[in-house]
Amino acid sequence: MRLKIKNLAKIIDANICIDGITVIAGDNNTGKSTIGKTLDALFNSTVNIENKMENARINLLVENGILYKKRGIGMFVSTGA
Repeated sequence: MRLKIKNLAKIIDANICIDGITVIAGDNNTGKSTIGKTLDALFNSTVNIENKMENARINLLVENGILYKKRGIGMFVSTGA
């Protein structure tokens, strides 16, 4: 996997090949944590994406009063009454 980062925090331009075991080393305050946080965000944003999207849809329906939750029972369609 190739990771390209431009103008993010301390990183002006980075082109990193992530392959097998990759060590990111350097002086303090050079962007190592930024690279780690970027990788974490990339991987965690796509883990269980289907479940996350389904939960977001359900929450939106609940917020708009189309569905309501009853503890321990499940979801119900609002009758508008």
